[in-house]
Amino acid sequence: NPVRHFTQFVIHSQATAVAHLEIVDLSGKSLYRSSLDLMKGESRQISFDASALPAGVYQAVLTQAQQKEVLKIVLEK
Repeated sequence: NPVRHFTQFVIHSQATAVAHLEIVDLSGKSLYRSSLDLMKGESRQISFDASALPAGVYQAVLTQAQQKEVLKIVLEK
């Protein structure tokens, strides 16, 4: 962080499950969603193209099974 145009998220799965990535602005508006089917022990990447978004602060919400992680993204232009 900060991000200029593209960023990648690496998701490590500790159980077979569907992983969800959602990018939201600070008002909570969803701007991007992606899902991956993951097997136990698998790692996968999700690339996010932020070039169409204005500079600002966003949140990446990663959800898998009963786990949720929120990451702050600072987008610079």
